[in-house]
Amino acid sequence: MRAGACGLLWAALVCFLGCHEEAPSRTVGVLSFTRESPVNAAVERELIKYAEEQDVRAVWIDEDDFEPDLTREQSVRRALHKMLNKEQIEALILRQADPKYAERILQTCGSDMPVLFLDTLPPDLAVDGFVTVDYRSAGREAAEYALQQAHRRRKVERILNAVVVEGPRGNQEDRLAAAGIYSVLDDDPNVRIVARYSPKDPSDAFRFVSYELQKYADNIQILLSADPEFGSAAVFAAAARGSANAIESASVGSSRETSRRIRSGEHDLDIDTMPAAAAQRALEIALQLVNDESPPPDAFTRQGPLLTATYYAPRRRITIDNVSEMFAIWPNLSEE
Repeated sequence: MRAGACGLLWAALVCFLGCHEEAPSRTVGVLSFTRESPVNAAVERELIKYAEEQDVRAVWIDEDDFEPDLTREQSVRRALHKMLNKEQIEALILRQADPKYAERILQTCGSDMPVLFLDTLPPDLAVDGFVTVDYRSAGREAAEYALQQAHRRRKVERILNAVVVEGPRGNQEDRLAAAGIYSVLDDDPNVRIVARYSPKDPSDAFRFVSYELQKYADNIQILLSADPEFGSAAVFAAAARGSANAIESASVGSSRETSRRIRSGEHDLDIDTMPAAAAQRALEIALQLVNDESPPPDAFTRQGPLLTATYYAPRRRITIDNVSEMFAIWPNLSEE
C-alpha cells in the first residue's frame, strides 16, 4: 500500500510539474472600432498569436461584439467595464478609436493605466503613445519606386508626366502620404505633375483619371495614389483605356483590388501598411509601459500645444514578385 501510495504521489507531482500551465504574465486589452473584414480578422488572429508567444493574454473586443440592442456609447462603456473589471487588463490599445469616446475612455482607465492609440489619434488629448505608419516616408517610397521604374523604362532623359490621386480631404494619413509623394516628384526636374486631385470617393477618382488620360492622349507615365481604394479606381481607369501597362503606378496602402491588379500586371506597387504588424508593435510598446520602461519614440506628433510620443510600425513593398504574401488575407485571390 505504501509503495502504491508513493507511486500515485509521484505521478501527481510529475503531472503538476509537467502539465500545469502558468497564467500569462500580463493581460492587455484591445478595443477595436472596426467590424468584421478579412483585414480585421487577420489583425485579430495575428495579434492573439503573437501575444501568446510573448506569454501575454490579449483580450480583443470589436464592434461585432457590441450588443445590437445597445447604443454605440453603451456598448463602448460595457466593453470597457468588462476589460477593466472582469478581464483585469493592465494596458489598453484603442484601434481606430472614435474620437467621440476617447476622452471618456481615458478618464475611466485613469492615469495609472497605459493607453495607446493605434492608427488614429484623437485631437487635443494627452495620451501615452500613438502607433502608426510613417505615411510621409511611405509616400516618398512609392514615388521613388515609380520614378525609378519610369526612368529605367525610357533610358533617355525626357519629361515624365505624372498624375497624383490624393486621399479624401481631412484624412491625416493620406495627407502625409501625398506630401511624401510631392517631395519626390517636385525634386526631379524631369517630372511634370500634370494633374492632382482629392476625390470624394473611388468613383470620383475613376472619373478624374479617365479624364486626364483622355486629355493627354494617354501620355501619362506615372500614376500615384495616396489611398489604396482610390488607387484601385485609378488603375482601373488606366486599364479601361488600355494604358495600364504603359504607366508606372504605385499606391500607399493595399487592398484586395490593388493586389489583384498587381497579380494581373496592371499595377506595379503597393506600400502595404501591414495592419497586423502595427497591432503587434502597439502590443510591444504597451508591455514596455506596463513594465515601467520608457520606449524611445520614433517621432512626436504635434496637435496644438500637445506633443504625442509616436512609434512607427513596419511596412513593406508589394510587387508582382511577392504579391502571393497577400493570399493570407485574401485567400481567393490566388484563384483569380
